[in-house]
This record gives sequence, structure tokens and C-alpha cells, in this order.
Amino acid sequence: MTALSYGRHRNKTFAAVLALALLLVVLLSSVYIAVESGHTCHGEECPICEHIEECRNILRQVSEIITGCAVCLSAAIIILLVRANLPEFLVYTTPVRSGVRLNR
Repeated sequence: MTALSYGRHRNKTFAAVLALALLLVVLLSSVYIAVESGHTCHGEECPICEHIEECRNILRQVSEIITGCAVCLSAAIIILLVRANLPEFLVYTTPVRSGVRLNR
């Protein structure tokens, strides 16, 4: 295995582990909120309510990150599509293309 392919493999592995960790955090936060949402609250400083609020903050931050990534990715795709099809729209007319003969 060459150094370049080893680096790509390592990057792919890291990305997969990171995506799995993110999925696990979202799933466990959602499950915790669902399970503990009907608990008997012990007043203003209830530890379970604090944990639920922290889970909500985590889910809110993750959703903002995912939204930002989706916006950037869609903008990049639109730019690439426009750039790929740009020569079709910009057809320059030159005397040679038009078949104009320049006589003196």
C-alpha cells in the first residue's frame, strides 16, 4: 500500500468513525429525552431537567451543523453544475465560426 492510498484510507476511516459517533450522540440524546420526559420533577434544580436541556442543546447544535453543511454542499454542487454547463451557454461568434471571408 502506498503512502497516498494509506492516507486516504485513514481519512475515510476517521470520517466513518466521526459520522458513527455523531449518529450515536444524536440517537442517545433523543432516547434520553424520550425516556425521561415524563419524570417527576424535583423542583427548580432538578438534575434530570438539566440533562434534558443539555441533550436539547446538543441536538440543536448538531442540527445547525448539519444545516450549514447541507447549504454549503448544495451551493458547491450548484456552482459545479453551472461551471460544467457554462461553455454551452457562452458560445462566442467569431468571423471564422461564421464563415465570413475578409476580402480587401
